Order: sequence, then structure tokens, then C-alpha cells
Amino acid sequence: TATGIVFCHVGKIHVVHARKEVILSAGTVKSPQILELSGIGRPNILSEIGVVITAPLPGVGVHLQDHNFIAVSFVLYPAKHVTLDKLRTVPEFAKEALRLHGEGKGIYRTGVTSFAYFPLSLINSDGAQALLGATEKQIQELYDMSGAVPGLQDQLVIQLATLHDDTLPDMEIIAFPGLFSGTLSPVPGKNHVSLLSVLYHPLSRGTIHVYTKDPQDNPEIVPHCLVRDTDLENLVQHFKYVRRMAETEPLYTDIVGPVVEPGPACQTDQQIREYIKDYLATAWHGIGTCAMLPREKHGVVVPQLKVYGTTNLRVVDISIIPLHIAAHTQATAYVFGEKAADLIRSAHTSYTC
Repeated sequence: TATGIVFCHVGKIHVVHARKEVILSAGTVKSPQILELSGIGRPNILSEIGVVITAPLPGVGVHLQDHNFIAVSFVLYPAKHVTLDKLRTVPEFAKEALRLHGEGKGIYRTGVTSFAYFPLSLINSDGAQALLGATEKQIQELYDMSGAVPGLQDQLVIQLATLHDDTLPDMEIIAFPGLFSGTLSPVPGKNHVSLLSVLYHPLSRGTIHVYTKDPQDNPEIVPHCLVRDTDLENLVQHFKYVRRMAETEPLYTDIVGPVVEPGPACQTDQQIREYIKDYLATAWHGIGTCAMLPREKHGVVVPQLKVYGTTNLRVVDISIIPLHIAAHTQATAYVFGEKAADLIRSAHTSYTC
């Protein structure tokens, strides 16, 4: 039974006692950390740092998945387009845009609203078809592998079915109105569009665990991005597809010259792989570290959101998602909050006729 929480504020330790329940909503990174520091988690990890085990739960901190992406940027005809780049290159424009924002106008009111979702098969290239076969083979190898994390095999069956279902998206493309780059900055007089290609169903799995007893220390995040070869090859096909999009109307007539980022020299599959490995980014959609799964499959919470081995502790955030969704995560987090409110209200409301 959870009795309350201990927290530090302005250097002072405080204790808050719970009369009914404790709700943990610290997110995919911090929720498993708080559970482990409370003695709920993998016994070997807790023992190494001297935390007393209150509930052995090997699933805490595993099953980590994320949506990773790469960006490909192009220069637009400046006379036809004004993008977010101008906020970074023209101080007078940025100052006026800030004034307009107070009136509900101007470029600061621009949203990223151009999204496309489609299956890998829609790419319709030899490389994409070969990737489908290679991914199926790797899934089968992982499925047959001894020592695999419990619960992974069931997830792989679902992922394989998704891969073969042409009605379900495997990738997302986001049109960002500006230069999205970790190495370049926009220059005055140029406006860009960046096409972000997002990997939706990675086979790779990571972990998040504590390595000290100090709650002020962040946990160790081991994302294991691209540890499975087919995740990397999937993004290679994404990259090539996005580049072909820029060579196709109606986008073609709005673009000036070749690819700005990563540059026209990035042509071969190997060059593309190296670019992806160097500049892979996160969409901050991490999930899975407190997964809703059966306990024997490294689950952490039951469908009522309560943590296994506890009576009054619930996790309410996207860390409970066991297998990644083909969508952004914000709306799903809202749903969890609404559902949790219903569950908690129902558990503590007496009904009389």
C-alpha cells in the first residue's frame, strides 16, 4: 500500500500522506524512476544501488519505444513563401510578428498542420519490397530468439500483421515550414521547407533505469535506436521517398535547387545510412516503460492502471502503452487522464438506490 509521497522543494524535504490513492503521472522517463526508487522494479537493479525491494516487478523500465525521425530540407522560392526562418534572420520582422501575436495574428500563429500517413508498401520501390521481406525475417528471428524480453513475442506478431496491412500507416511525413537542421542555420533572403519522416513501428526496444539512489539524478536512458537493422533500412526508404516527393509536382515548382540538408552529395544508400545515424532525432513520443501487460510478460499496470503488487498506486501517463501507436501521443495522454478520472471516481463513490 502506498502511504504517500516524499518530495524536495527549495532544498527542504516534505511528506504528503495519502488517504486513498497515489497517482503517478511523471511520464515515460520519470515514472519508472520513481517506482524504482520506491522499491518497485527489477530486483537486481534495485539491489545494486541499495534500494529496499517492496515489490519485485521486472517490467519497470523496459519496453521503451519512441518515434524517431529524420529531416530533409529544401529552399523555397522567396517571393512565394514566408516561413519561420524569417523570424531567425530578420530582427525587425520578428519584432513585428511578436506584436501581431498579441492581436492573434501573424506568423507566430502558424501551426505545423501538414501531415501524411501511409504504409511502407505505398512507396512501391524495389528497396521497399525487399525491406518488407527483411523485416518479416527479422521479426521471425526475434520471435524465435531465446532469452527475449517476455511480452516481446506477442508485440512482434502484432507488428508483423501491421506491416502487411496496407490500411495501416508505417510512416508519417510532416511538412515543417522552415529549416529543421542540427548543423545549419537559415540565412537572410532564404526560406525553407523541411520534410520530416517519422518511423512509427520500430522493432528496437530500449530501457530506462535508475543507477543511483539520489532522486535528483536523472535515470539512465538507453534508447537502443536503430539497434535492429530493419529500422535503419526503413528510414533509408523514407529518405529516398521524401527526396522523390520534392522532384514531383506540385512541390517541385516551389523548390529552388537541390537538397540543402543533408546536401546533394548524400546519394548512395550507405551515405544515407550514415546521415540517418548521425542526425536521427526524437519526436519525444517515448512509451512503454510502465506497460499495461500481464505481469508474466513484464507488465507493470493492470487495466485499472494499478501497479502490480500494490493496492492503491496507479500510473496515469503514456508510459503504460505497451506497443507504439500510429499517431502523436498528446490526445492519447488526454484519454488516459479522462479514463483514470472515471476509474478513480468509480472506486471511491458509493451508490445507493
